[in-house]
Amino acid sequence: MSKTDGNIFGLWAQTTRNRGIGSDQVKHTKEGKSTSEEAEYFHEMYSDRDKSAESRKKNAAAMVDTFYDLVTDFYENGWGQSFHFAPRGKFESFRESIVRHEHYISAKLDLNENDYVLDVGCGIGGPMRNIAQFSSARISGITINDYQVKRGTELNRKVGLDKLCELRVMNFLDMKFKDNTFDKAFAIEATCHAGNREEVFSQVFRVLKPDGLFASYEWVLTDSYDDSNANHKKARQQIEKGNALPQLISAEKSVEAFKNCGFEVLSAVDLHKTATEHGQLPWYGTLEAKCSLENIPQSYVATVVTHALCSAMEKVGLAPKGTVRAHEILLEGRDGLVSAGRLGIFTPMFLVIARKPNKKT
Repeated sequence: MSKTDGNIFGLWAQTTRNRGIGSDQVKHTKEGKSTSEEAEYFHEMYSDRDKSAESRKKNAAAMVDTFYDLVTDFYENGWGQSFHFAPRGKFESFRESIVRHEHYISAKLDLNENDYVLDVGCGIGGPMRNIAQFSSARISGITINDYQVKRGTELNRKVGLDKLCELRVMNFLDMKFKDNTFDKAFAIEATCHAGNREEVFSQVFRVLKPDGLFASYEWVLTDSYDDSNANHKKARQQIEKGNALPQLISAEKSVEAFKNCGFEVLSAVDLHKTATEHGQLPWYGTLEAKCSLENIPQSYVATVVTHALCSAMEKVGLAPKGTVRAHEILLEGRDGLVSAGRLGIFTPMFLVIARKPNKKT
């Protein structure tokens, strides 16, 4: 999710503490690559836009891992520990809306203390921790990014949830769990990173127990999307690049992918549509900073200021080379998300609830 940060000094303080930043290199990067090299690699993956989609699908794992090397600290400092959107009540704080969105998926799955649950694409574990506190379920989260696992594990310990929550480095296209391991599973705005969502859903299907439920907030294009419309197409491409997505798909294709993997789809609803029909503020309102003063750090003006600070800090060696290029990715994603939200061509909260059938019944 492309969230940008108005507090670059907080970002710098955290990244230098956790990652050992020098002026030229971030030590955690893969194969000794500098931040600058990783940023350029990522930009190159989108150089031909739609023409390079197949290449992005084939290299999705490496591309997404690189992306989260670059942006995880931006996300945490600018958005929080839960890397997702949420509809928002008119008198609700940003934090309250995020937690409510997580509790909603927990309630839909009827999670409780007897459940062993899989979090597919867990980030640094913000949703996992909130859901564990709410439901008392034991949750195992997977992410392809090693730094996210280290950061999330540290946060689990700090809040005393390390007995209920764990993070593992794992590709969700190749899960190392045994068949029929989990009672239930959820994914919050994560499966969009896969080159082929059926590959993710088939893995979730395999590791779920019979009758197990899977709930996923899917990033999809709505029926209003028109690929022949230049503004629609530009917004889609900006979302894809700014969020490390190989290629967005329609809501219809998302549901079809669940069914093709053997799931029984119990419901499929765009929560943005239902929320706004009931008077709630749209998910992209936070990026516009129209919800409250609380959202000034996510506003356009704040992102411009942050970008200028990134540039200044990079020049004097307080941020690694490549920080500006990394932030450019998020700026492009933000512009695409706001545009697509206003146009009504995209939603990040198409909630699909599916069940793995019990063959005996």
